Amino acid sequence: MNQKPIIYNSDIKDAMNLMLLRQRPQETYIQQSCKTIFDGIKLEMRDKFEMDFMQVDNGGNQTQGGKFRKKAEGTIKGASDVQLWFHCKKTGKSKMVLCEFKRIGTPSQIDIKEEQLAFQQKWKQFYKCAGFITNNPLYFEWKVWEILKTF
Repeated sequence: MNQKPIIYNSDIKDAMNLMLLRQRPQETYIQQSCKTIFDGIKLEMRDKFEMDFMQVDNGGNQTQGGKFRKKAEGTIKGASDVQLWFHCKKTGKSKMVLCEFKRIGTPSQIDIKEEQLAFQQKWKQFYKCAGFITNNPLYFEWKVWEILKTF
């Protein structure tokens, strides 16, 4: 389960992992859970890495006036929910990883928009940064550890 980026309701029903069984399916709670996981890894690796988890205010559900205001502020449609920043103290190398969170539901409820895929692809191409889409906190944790191994 930890290497499966997108999970569905049926995966949780079959899972024995308490973290997933306790997980509320809304995107905000998944993102908060992943932030807690990231903060734990950050604390554990503080002697080797500088790390930050930065939420991007990409609009969300807004009124028409709110959408206009967000666009005027520079909100980009399709921007990833989070930027993960890594800096290795030993090598001096840094990386940024784009992360998009989704809710847990049925396959028809998980809507990965074309703008989101295009945004991640664009920045992968220009800056060789990594990106991923997930709704699985176990995958998120596995992915962060995999990124740290690349330094």
